[in-house]
Amino acid sequence: FNKIRELELTNYVIYREALPQSELSQLYKTTDIFLLPSKYEIFGMVMMEAMTFGLPIITSYNGGSSTIIDNRKNGIILREFDTDVWSNEVVNLLKDERSWMQISVAAQNTGAERFSWQAIVSQVLSTMNEK
Repeated sequence: FNKIRELELTNYVIYREALPQSELSQLYKTTDIFLLPSKYEIFGMVMMEAMTFGLPIITSYNGGSSTIIDNRKNGIILREFDTDVWSNEVVNLLKDERSWMQISVAAQNTGAERFSWQAIVSQVLSTMNEK
């Protein structure tokens, strides 16, 4: 949060460590990019939620990100935890509307194709039918 203040971006960046479930969808709808710097994500439910809203995700390399994100196609995975690197990724993505849109559409498609309730039910039924 200090870097946000230092760069005078408090009017543009929403930082939340936690948020009630009832407020998530409204926040996703008003967001341009979703950042998740995390050293430990087993699967990445929060990334899946953000993808269903078509949000480009910038996240760190972890178990969850590597199973959900095809780097630079439906999201961006960074190996560094350097705030300058993250800031530059955000600025570059916001400046390049075409890339932002491509990642946004790919994220939303991934969310719908792999993580919607219908997709999950279909996967479960398919697995059950194989046995």
